[in-house]
Amino acid sequence: MNNYRLKIYSNQAGASTLLMAGVLLFSTTLITLYGAQVSILEQRVTNNFYRAKQATMGSDAGLNKAITAIDKSQITTDSGTLDILTLSGVGAYTISYQTIVPDDPNKLQVTVTGQSLDDSATTKISQQFEFSPFIRKSFPAVTLTSLDNVLLTDNINIDNKDKDNDTVLWAGGTLTKSGNNVNVPRSPSQITDPNNRKERIVTSSEKLSLNADGSEKNDDAFFETFFSNTKENIRKVSTVINCNTSECTNNDIEGLSGLIWISGDLTMAYDKETGIYNKNAGIIDPIILVIDGDFKMSHKNANINGLVYIMGDWLNNNAKGKIKGSVIVEGNTVLTGTAGSNEFLELKYNQTIIDYLINNSGVYLPVPGSWRNFENS
Repeated sequence: MNNYRLKIYSNQAGASTLLMAGVLLFSTTLITLYGAQVSILEQRVTNNFYRAKQATMGSDAGLNKAITAIDKSQITTDSGTLDILTLSGVGAYTISYQTIVPDDPNKLQVTVTGQSLDDSATTKISQQFEFSPFIRKSFPAVTLTSLDNVLLTDNINIDNKDKDNDTVLWAGGTLTKSGNNVNVPRSPSQITDPNNRKERIVTSSEKLSLNADGSEKNDDAFFETFFSNTKENIRKVSTVINCNTSECTNNDIEGLSGLIWISGDLTMAYDKETGIYNKNAGIIDPIILVIDGDFKMSHKNANINGLVYIMGDWLNNNAKGKIKGSVIVEGNTVLTGTAGSNEFLELKYNQTIIDYLINNSGVYLPVPGSWRNFENS
């Protein structure tokens, strides 16, 4: 009897082992399935994070592009799209804008939408931008300004018919005229009626060459009398033409407009027009030439429409050609025309050109504190 009972118990012990093995196998299966599910979830999270990062990188790239590339000529309506670009392996962005004040392109709300490459994730960032002109709104209406001495000899015409009673020529040093056909309108002492439309010459060191405290301006301070920023910062936003190894000519700047920085000397030696101004056709696209060197004009059909700023000297024999706009010289100005010929150097102040440059030539700068980051979607 006892032996029979022991046999039954022995068979039951095998069934328990089988049951435990089944439980362990089931548990292992559950753990494996759970691990697989967690792995899938982690993969999805990683993919989502990667796509969100692509979208964020796209929006950051778009905002950086907006900071460097917004041009006022693009702002033709109160709202619009400035640029759409897919970045290789990174993502894509769309730059759009809205004027803050209707019909006023000087202040914009720029929104950049970044997208992942598969368009499943987007990020939006927004910032306000304000237009900053390269030259000051208080730009003096003067045809020729020289910080140092001015000597004019033979066949030179300088006038300022765009502004009533404004200055034709300003010299920080001495002004000397000699020879024939030097046509610079009369000085203030010759004007009996100050309300009459007459141009005048001012040769006084009490004006642009002095700071507010009466001290002499250095070249950098003189530059900032006309430009809205330092030389270093203006150069950073210019198209730079390197003329240090050899002298540049107007062939090197043919077809250019906007802000051009000449690193070296420049001679207008060919029959070329630099900058565009056609009053009758209503076409205008003038140039700002900043010359970090000396300057000459030596061809009768070499024309410049815009602002010319010369950091060196303007020492010019056989001077000829035409400039419409304004000329500023940090150094000495010695202009000698071609005596006995019908070829002249003509300098004419043009308010339309200067106004265009003030209103259209500049950069959009981010407004501090206006950056906004929207949630990813």
